Amino acid sequence: AKEVLQKAIDGGLLNEDYTTTEKVSSNRLKALLADILADKIGIKDKYKIFAPIWGVSAEQLTRGRSGTKEAGRAGGQEFIFEVFPDGE
Repeated sequence: AKEVLQKAIDGGLLNEDYTTTEKVSSNRLKALLADILADKIGIKDKYKIFAPIWGVSAEQLTRGRSGTKEAGRAGGQEFIFEVFPDGE
């Protein structure tokens, strides 16, 4: 888990305290990052884990995820996929 989170920090997606950077500012992007991190780490209840750290509700992340899914790629996703190219 530490390696995955450090990769997100090194890629400019997370700060040292695991909050999101300006590259991951929308709920859609936070939901996408939560999905990718949870898959790589093996977290089942991803929104309950990341939502409080990122200052949003689990419901906001869930809505963000469905919005991303329906609308295709949201602006800013390229930063996430540069760090986690196999996350698509």
